[in-house]
Amino acid sequence: MARGILFGTGVSIAALICGHAEARDGDLRRACAQEARLPTPDDKTGVQFDDMVAERAIELCRRALEAHPRDAAVMANLGRAFSKAGDSKAALSLIERAAAAGSLQAVNTLASMYETGNGVPNDPARAFALAKSGERGAQHLAAGAVGGILSEWHRHAEECRGGDRHLCSCRRPWP
Repeated sequence: MARGILFGTGVSIAALICGHAEARDGDLRRACAQEARLPTPDDKTGVQFDDMVAERAIELCRRALEAHPRDAAVMANLGRAFSKAGDSKAALSLIERAAAAGSLQAVNTLASMYETGNGVPNDPARAFALAKSGERGAQHLAAGAVGGILSEWHRHAEECRGGDRHLCSCRRPWP
C-alpha cells in the first residue's frame, strides 16, 4: 500500500515539476527584465544602472537568452548587465545585435555608451544620431537620451554666441 502511494506521489511531483519548468521558462524573460531592464515612464519594470546587481542580472538574462535566443529585449538586458559588470566587449556585441533586431532600449544604451565613451570611443555625433534614430521610433527610452544630448548642444551654442568663434568651434560640448 505504501509503495502505491509513493508511486502516485512521484507521478504527481513529476507532473508538477514539468509544469513548473514551463512556467519558469516564461518567467525568465520577466526576471531578466526585472534585474536589467531600463525603466521607462510607461513601464517601471527594471532597475536603474547604478542599482543593478550585475552578477544576478547576467545569470538570469543568460538563462533567458538560452531559452529565447532571438529575443532582442533579452539581448539588450544582458548587454546592459555586461556593461554594468565592466565587460564592454560582450556588452557591445549583444547591444549591437539587439539594436539591429529593433530594441529601442539597445539603441538608447548604445547612444549612452558613445556619449560617455563607455566601452567604445567617445563619439557624441554618433550618440546623437543613434538617439535621434530611437526618437523616430516614438519611444521614451531614446527620447530621454535625445533630450539630454540636445540640451548640451543648445547650452554649447548659447555659450558660443558672442564669444570667440575659433575657440567655440574647437571646443566640444562634452568633456
